[in-house]
Order: sequence, then C-alpha cells, then structure tokens
Amino acid sequence: MAPWMPFRTLCLQQAIAARTMLARRGINSVLHLGVRDPTDTALETHAWLDVGGLNVTGYPIDPALIEDGHFV
Repeated sequence: MAPWMPFRTLCLQQAIAARTMLARRGINSVLHLGVRDPTDTALETHAWLDVGGLNVTGYPIDPALIEDGHFV
C-alpha cells in the first residue's frame, strides 16, 4: 500500500499489521483515524490502535488531532 500513497503511512501500516495479528488470535481491537485541525496548511493524519483501552500502536497521540473515524 505504501508505494502508492502520496505520503508516509507508517502509523497506518503498524496499526493494520497489529490489528491483523490480534484478529488471528481472536482479539478485537479498534483502529482510529485522525487528522490535525483542517485549518492548518499542511494535511497531517495519524492512525492508532487500542484493545480494551490499552494502547497498542500510534501512542502518544497529539492532542491537536481530531478523530475522524474508527473501525471496530
């Protein structure tokens, strides 16, 4: 996926890989997607994963991020 993206997606790659590994073991997780305040000139996005309130990938989260969506 990364070669076709116009930006670095390391956090998304890590979150998807961890989510896949957890799913294989029957562990449910939540993948979150966020963006920094859209009034800024540069688009900054971030992905993070948690399991039952435990941080898995993408932490700590910048408080300036706004969560756009999540996948359960």
